[in-house]
Amino acid sequence: FKDKILNVTNNNLNFTFMGSIDERKGILDCLKALILCDFNYIFNICGEINNTSIEQEFNNLIKSQREKVINHGYITGQKKKNVLMNTDVLLLPSYGEGLPIVLLEAMASGASIITTNVGAISEIIGEDNGYIISPGEIEELTKSIKTLNNDRNLLKQQISFLDNLIEIFVN
Repeated sequence: FKDKILNVTNNNLNFTFMGSIDERKGILDCLKALILCDFNYIFNICGEINNTSIEQEFNNLIKSQREKVINHGYITGQKKKNVLMNTDVLLLPSYGEGLPIVLLEAMASGASIITTNVGAISEIIGEDNGYIISPGEIEELTKSIKTLNNDRNLLKQQISFLDNLIEIFVN
């Protein structure tokens, strides 16, 4: 993860949302929180719209941040791996989950994670590798995003968490 750590020191952050595009996953919360951030970033959205009742609001929020948002649609394989490897912070502010596989994938790719305290998420995410917020708390989500942007040393620590853990077990 050393290349990723050098990247976050010098560049704009890459945020990613990966999951179904519906209210339950918190995609609208992500877009609303990022609108409140006054710094440059890239926001990768990976997933398909599963709830047509939010489609218009989703599209309007993307349009309001057009130059900062890349809507990839549903991705798999090498493209998914590439997006995750270039992700600095995974955003998954879900309202309901079990244990999302995308969190494990993000950890394995060296990303910090901002997610919610639902399901079994708190079993694998903590202050060492991300933030856990309450569902629907856009202000909390915005604050966590801004903290990681402003405190790149904290972000580097969270990114290197898994690398350090692997080193402990290997040695």
